[in-house]
Amino acid sequence: MKGDRLFLVMADLCSNALPLTLPTIISNFNNTGVVRGGIILLPPKLGRRKQIELANERMSILSPLFDFLIVVNPQKLSREFVKMHNINGFEAFYNELWKETATLTAIVHTSKSLDEVRVNWQKNKSSKVLLQCGALYIIRDKDIDFTPSKRTLLLGIGYAGNGVAEEVHLLGLNNMAVVRLGIGDVRCWGNSHGLDLAGSWNYFYGIDKSYRFCIEFVKENINAIQYDIEYFLGFDVSCQPDIQIKELEKYSKHGH
Repeated sequence: MKGDRLFLVMADLCSNALPLTLPTIISNFNNTGVVRGGIILLPPKLGRRKQIELANERMSILSPLFDFLIVVNPQKLSREFVKMHNINGFEAFYNELWKETATLTAIVHTSKSLDEVRVNWQKNKSSKVLLQCGALYIIRDKDIDFTPSKRTLLLGIGYAGNGVAEEVHLLGLNNMAVVRLGIGDVRCWGNSHGLDLAGSWNYFYGIDKSYRFCIEFVKENINAIQYDIEYFLGFDVSCQPDIQIKELEKYSKHGH
């Protein structure tokens, strides 16, 4: 499989925005020549049976939507990772985890295949630590190649997805667009308000508290979401309804 466009979705498996909204989002944009990858952050603990069942159920929904899935499992992180980053406290732990997830995401963007992704992860000190302790792995693995000049879009969903998206944005990578969809465990994280897809005005509705509201929000705004995804992936959107990026950015500024 070979694609000249790479669509990456970054989200926490436990976010209310996931996976209920993703089938609607992914089935409503032009997939021609697009390789779809998910970067999924597992919850820090899966001690209870209900949590395990929920995680398995969500992964079963997510898996068919993507050509490959990258999984980051905080439960497997070794003491070496904590020591390497001098981590002290829960918040500091996740700040570093988001930065490392941003780094491994950047490596996916700059690699020409999934095989090359693995090789480049091994060359990177922090990603290698994640690999060695079993905290980073790929499932639904396929023989996937990317064209050297591919365009990449990273869509961050929910609190963790937004945090990683902000970190990736700060890397300033060529041929890579980054947007955040502010649904599911949303907080005002980061200063790049222009990244917010469909406007951060949705913060006011408290939709991170309701699965139903997340679904309704995506359905009501699917045209704007579809437009932005295709726009940033480099498709011709001139034939679509006149939904302007600047109009969406205006909502984003009002939201803050």
